[in-house]
Amino acid sequence: MNFADSLKFLRKANGYKSAKSFYEFISSKRELSFNYSYFTRMESGSAFPSHKVVQEIASFLSDDSAKNLVMSYCSELFPEQKFIFEQQQVSIDESLINKKESKPALASTPVKQNMLTLRQVATIGKSFEHYVIFLIITLSRKVISQEELKNYLKRDITQAINELKEVKVIDLDEGKLKSISKEQRFPPADFDSSIPLIYGKLDQWDREIESRLHFKKNKKKFFVKRTSKRHLDLILGLLDNIDGVIRISDEMDEGSFNEVFTFEYKLSSGKFPG
Repeated sequence: MNFADSLKFLRKANGYKSAKSFYEFISSKRELSFNYSYFTRMESGSAFPSHKVVQEIASFLSDDSAKNLVMSYCSELFPEQKFIFEQQQVSIDESLINKKESKPALASTPVKQNMLTLRQVATIGKSFEHYVIFLIITLSRKVISQEELKNYLKRDITQAINELKEVKVIDLDEGKLKSISKEQRFPPADFDSSIPLIYGKLDQWDREIESRLHFKKNKKKFFVKRTSKRHLDLILGLLDNIDGVIRISDEMDEGSFNEVFTFEYKLSSGKFPG
């Protein structure tokens, strides 16, 4: 099955009898890098997408369907190795295609972690206000009012909110703000030539959050010390453990999530004479 046929088959197997219903659903969840016309051209075989577009579509499919879509894409991209990718495809229940389209399967299934588009990243990186609004709303455990956020930041944020809403990073409904998705990730730095410059600004703003938003400085130290290779490896291992604790912090004791913290460390090693 070529990519076009696979896309159509998997879209139906996931509960969407028409290309329009599927596209309307995924475009309501996040800003896409392609329009409906291009999607229909992909299904008809008159357009062959980039791997970035395929990744976008796959993020809305079930795990098995996503894998099959990527494998069919790779089969067409590398026809001489087609047998390798065909072996990795899994069986999909074809009876699902004839199911009545009522509540689409994907609508009740949590969307996988979405990669932000270039336009979304550029908007987030437009100013410190854009970035911190994005952070606050993404981390929030409840709906925040526009007025509450304005009072917290002590500045007019109307334009920034409207621009973030326009690119579907946040949602604004009757003065209430909420994140479109809690599972948004930034693209890699080599995604586009403009990305490193934007990330440079975000890194700088990360360092400014504690002073701009008046965070309490809990701890700050600087060392220059001699040590052994064995002890340095031990320190690196402890830092890896700290990383792990930070990563799972949003999965533990959720009922008492009342603190936000910034954490930055830098460990370098080298040689001194003597």
